[in-house]
Amino acid sequence: MTGSTKQFASKGLIVVLSLASVTLLTFWTLALYRQFGPQEVVIAAGPDKSDSLALMQALKVVVTRHHPRIRVTVRQSGGTEDNLKQLEQGRAQLAVSQVDVAAPRNARTVSVLFQDVFQLVVRRTEDKTQPVVSGFEGLKGKNIGLAKDGPQYKAFLFVASQFGLKDSDFTFVGGNNAIAAQFFERNEADAVFRIQPVLSADISRLLAGGGATLLPISVAQALQARNPAYTGTTIPKAVYADTASPVADVPTIQTARVLLASEDVDAEVVSVLSDILATRHLELAEAMPPQSDWAKTLAAGIKRPSGVVWDAPLHPGAEPGFRNSQAASVLNPLNLRTSLPLLAILVALWVLELRREGARLRRRRSDAYIATAANLKVSIAEAEDQEAIISELRDLYPAALRDLRNGKMSGEGFEVFQNVWKSSMEAVGVREGGPEPKSFTASVRAKVGQPDLFKYLQPK
Repeated sequence: MTGSTKQFASKGLIVVLSLASVTLLTFWTLALYRQFGPQEVVIAAGPDKSDSLALMQALKVVVTRHHPRIRVTVRQSGGTEDNLKQLEQGRAQLAVSQVDVAAPRNARTVSVLFQDVFQLVVRRTEDKTQPVVSGFEGLKGKNIGLAKDGPQYKAFLFVASQFGLKDSDFTFVGGNNAIAAQFFERNEADAVFRIQPVLSADISRLLAGGGATLLPISVAQALQARNPAYTGTTIPKAVYADTASPVADVPTIQTARVLLASEDVDAEVVSVLSDILATRHLELAEAMPPQSDWAKTLAAGIKRPSGVVWDAPLHPGAEPGFRNSQAASVLNPLNLRTSLPLLAILVALWVLELRREGARLRRRRSDAYIATAANLKVSIAEAEDQEAIISELRDLYPAALRDLRNGKMSGEGFEVFQNVWKSSMEAVGVREGGPEPKSFTASVRAKVGQPDLFKYLQPK
């Protein structure tokens, strides 16, 4: 291999080593930032005073208490569909959603928060002994307190379709839950449909006074066959203690409310949120806003996803034992088993290459001294000012000696230079009678400053 080829190969190796080092350093920097730097996440939670908003506000309190580097922002929203839109568009990193609503492609499941229950509140007769209708099909032609859009409306029509009914069979009143409740309280609505957890404050208010009750929805198995997100459940007798409602167990349908995360949210952050939701139920309950005391019971129902069917697969950070998993071990650039061997190889290659480069520099410097001494010898015979050449020769030796001591010149190169320089000085001595040995030695010692080493390297 020629000298130019070797030089080209050396430069290429340095470029490769530099790129590899920068890449590893970048990974380490990002990993350190991910582990120790602040992490900001936005949760699209739900409408004002909603159960999901209260729970996410409690989650923020507990996360801040135990993991202050994770900065949680809880954002009020228009409900499930608005939450999912924010998640899909990247305006929120996490979102609360019902599982019966199609999730965007980037959604991943973090936790099951609680069960939403289909609760159909209907009026009782004037003597408050019986509901005004005997079953769901009896609602045909009635005024229903329900906004004519959103997941609740779609779910109501899904139930209605099981009885052969459609939207034109009902009159819907109220643009939102609050307005629909007002219609019901003014006797302008015969029923109100809600998908909310049991013990919801909204349902308690609708049942207040004993003039209303909960209507059974006894088609759970049929609906589950059509949509696995729905399962059967029962609203227990007198669970709404203030009104002793319902007077008997009421069969109905439930669907899970879940916390979703975008697929690109850091798995470590998701793991922290998942662990808190699964293990710190009491803290979450105590952190609920004062106006949401009824929602404290929701914390007890939070669990890790299992056996529930929906569109969004599990987020890697929500996997049980994520922190100790092999996947996390392999993907984490800070892991000793993956990054340190690579670092050791890079350091070894750098050391070898720098040593080779140092040797090349020392050889080049030695060659430069040798060439200078040889050229001066050739120039002596032809030079008009020989004293200048003699002075330059005398200065050349201590300069080379200093470079040798400083590691800038190889020992082998110095030996060759020393022989050439000696030959040049002998030539000068022949033509000029030679320099006085003692005075020359003293001047070199003064310039180099280390006479002990000089006596071993001085030409004999």
